[in-house]
Amino acid sequence: MAEEERIYEFEDAQIGDASPAFVQEITADMVRKYLLGTRNELPQYADKVELARIDQAEVPIPPSMIYRIAPLRREEVMKTRGFIRPESSKKNPRSTPYTKSEIFFYAPVKVGDTITAVTRVDDKYERRESKFITFRTTATNQAGVKVGEYTYTCLWNYARGQKKPGE
Repeated sequence: MAEEERIYEFEDAQIGDASPAFVQEITADMVRKYLLGTRNELPQYADKVELARIDQAEVPIPPSMIYRIAPLRREEVMKTRGFIRPESSKKNPRSTPYTKSEIFFYAPVKVGDTITAVTRVDDKYERRESKFITFRTTATNQAGVKVGEYTYTCLWNYARGQKKPGE
């Protein structure tokens, strides 16, 4: 007998559902790879003297690295509750497209910091008969100081009769 798929549906999502903590140390190599990959040309990151200072934890990392140092772990939120994401369904996969995000920065992050991030279901709501789930990822440093967070909203269910992408 095949195991039943438990898909994380809108009705299953509970505000506060959370992923396990994700912990990583910020290294100079990680920052350099990010800067090269994003072609960041801001003087404080492009200048070789400044790049050398990254090793010495004197230059804060780019705020946009929040997505790298505190990854969205919505799949882990669902796994914690014993569910799979809708995109992973073998029987009836469906997308849950990204719709919006907000980022908040609170304190600088530097090389040598250890960042702990947790993703939670922050909100769920209906608008024009479509259903949305908002996840919030919060990042704190080794001293327990919140350094940043962001929300990530997905369209979970389309309104009845609305065409889905590809139809």
